[in-house]
Amino acid sequence: MNSDLLTVSNLGVDFLTGGRTINAVQKVDFSVREKEVVGLVGESGCGKSVSCMAILRILGETAKTTGSIRYKGTELLDLSESGIRKIRGKEIAMIFQDPVTSLNPVKKIGSQLIEIIQLHSRLSSDSARKKAVSLLEQVGIANPADRLKDYPHQLSGGLCQRVMIAMALAGDPNILIADEPTTALDVTVQAQILSLLKRLNRERGMATILITHDLGVIAENVERVFVLYAGLVVEEAPVDVLFKKPAHPYTQGLLKSLPRMTDDKERPLVPIEGVVPSPENRPSGCCFQPRCSRSTEICLKKQPLLESLGSGDHKAACFHAEI
Repeated sequence: MNSDLLTVSNLGVDFLTGGRTINAVQKVDFSVREKEVVGLVGESGCGKSVSCMAILRILGETAKTTGSIRYKGTELLDLSESGIRKIRGKEIAMIFQDPVTSLNPVKKIGSQLIEIIQLHSRLSSDSARKKAVSLLEQVGIANPADRLKDYPHQLSGGLCQRVMIAMALAGDPNILIADEPTTALDVTVQAQILSLLKRLNRERGMATILITHDLGVIAENVERVFVLYAGLVVEEAPVDVLFKKPAHPYTQGLLKSLPRMTDDKERPLVPIEGVVPSPENRPSGCCFQPRCSRSTEICLKKQPLLESLGSGDHKAACFHAEI
């Protein structure tokens, strides 16, 4: 088994705003092994993006992060600002949901990409330009030398996302965090971007954290899945186990609401009643109990721990976990 590159333990994130403390992430635990593709899945507001932004410490001054984030044995939360800059982009890189807004609209693609390359290396301008062309070619952009002269508004959403991926690869990272990388794209382009990420993972031996709310994306592209709800990991499993034997009622609810082409046409989709609770108004006990059909008295009083279900690879945080 590959060793863990990254281990996130007991992660909590609070935001201090307007004299109030907003607890965005309660307790998140997950790990990423060498060359592995890990999926973080859950509805909007469950803490997926915040947890990964905490890894790179890009949440801003109002955020307070607790717990442990260890990369190759180094505690990232203990590093100075100069220390985390050596990790950010070079060792662990991140691409975001909307590529168009992530790029500087008044700078050409080439200058933005070359700037990042030189930030992570001592290449001359000419050598950095050659690497920029090579990176654009690697991510499937035709006529890469010409594209360096374009501004972001001259490119489609799919091409902008490929540029963002090229920028993330500029430092040759060991881990790539992809935060909803296909949300702003049409279905055909989504498939192309996901195929590209899968190929880069294989060719570069690079681990990937894929953040998404789309279970179809999870099924086709990851090896292990961590299901988040209200700032907690409520289930962890290999992807095939999660889809065949989901244990947590939240995971089961997500799967029941997923349409399948092989289903009977008369089969109705079953939505999960209610919404993810606000960080300012979470229920007592288990956070999912207001939406859960299996809730009992203990669920009202106590938050269940993430525990093994007979196999170390499959865990759930539920008093009534059923496979």
